[in-house]
Amino acid sequence: MTTTEIDKQLSAKADKYIIDKAREIAKVFESVSSDLDYEPSFINYCNDISNYNDQRSWNYCNKYALEDKFRKELANNFKNRLIHKFTKELLTKIDLLG
Repeated sequence: MTTTEIDKQLSAKADKYIIDKAREIAKVFESVSSDLDYEPSFINYCNDISNYNDQRSWNYCNKYALEDKFRKELANNFKNRLIHKFTKELLTKIDLLG
């Protein structure tokens, strides 16, 4: 197995972890919302801030857009660190076998 293939596998593992956690966050959010019988809106939270304009076209998130936003936020903030963590774990396993 080449280093590129290992990198791809570790990246895919990090992506899967992030997707799973984003779904968990969305489920908790949905559970709290339904328990309170409240449908909060996240004005402009689902939009990329770099596309912000003065006219403020308000967009309300549905739960799928919010889950995707959670995934993007987690990926932006944690993907590289997860890959680093998974790499260290892999190297530790290799050391134990060798």
